[in-house]
Amino acid sequence: MALNPPPLIIAAPQTQDSTIIFLHGLADNSRNWVHLAHKMHEDTALQNTKFILPDAEERKVTLWNKHGESMPAWFNIPTWNDTASENNDQEGLEASRGILLSLVKAETDEYGIPPSRIFLGGFSQGGCVALFTAVTATLSLGGAFGLSTYLPMIDRVKILVSEQAPAIPSSRRTPVFLGHGNGDPKVKLHWAQRTANAIVDMGVPTRFEVYSGMFHQTCDKEIEDLCCFIKQHLNIGPIEET
Repeated sequence: MALNPPPLIIAAPQTQDSTIIFLHGLADNSRNWVHLAHKMHEDTALQNTKFILPDAEERKVTLWNKHGESMPAWFNIPTWNDTASENNDQEGLEASRGILLSLVKAETDEYGIPPSRIFLGGFSQGGCVALFTAVTATLSLGGAFGLSTYLPMIDRVKILVSEQAPAIPSSRRTPVFLGHGNGDPKVKLHWAQRTANAIVDMGVPTRFEVYSGMFHQTCDKEIEDLCCFIKQHLNIGPIEET
C-alpha cells in the first residue's frame, strides 16, 4: 500500500541523527499531530530528531459504518468490546505494518539513520499499528510507544513472538512505552494493562504510565515521560526503571 498523500515531515531543528514515525488515530489526520512534534522539539536533547507523520487511507470501518461512509483508518474494526483486541483486521494491520517498515527502510537507506535510532509511535488506532509492528518485527528499533491504545490480535501476537524467540533474544526486542489515562472512556484502562502485561511476558522492556484524570487524549506529563523514554534509548538521558 503506497502512501497518498506523502507523509508530513517535521524536520529536525538541528542536524538529524534520529527519527520518530508517528501515526494518528481513527478518523484523524497527520496535521492534528504537528503540535506533538513541536512540543517534543522544545526538549533541546531532541532537536536532532525528525518526525514523519503519515496519513491513513480512507476505508469503511464496520463498527461505525451505518451509513456507508469512509474515514481515515489504519485497519478495520468489526466490534468494540472486551474482545476488540482479538477481533481486528489482520490484513489491514499487516498492510499498515508494511507501510511503517518501508518508512523505516527509507530512513536507513536514504538518510543513514540506523533502525536503533528510529522510533515508532501512535495515538489510539495509530498506536495499535506501532505496537503491532514493533513487537512482531525482526529488526531491533530504538523504541516504540503507544498513547491511549492497546495491542491488537494480542493472543496471536504472543504465539508469533514465542515462535521468533529462539532467533530474537529479549536483549534485541524493541523497548516499549505505554501511556494511558485512567479516565479514558474509549480505550479502557484494563485493555492497556492487559497490553502491558502481555508485552512484558514477551520479554520486551516496557514502561507503563497511567495519568490520573486524563481521558482519550495526551497531557504534558505524558509527553515529558515520553521524551525521557526516547532520550534514554538514544543514550542521551537518564536510565528509567521499567
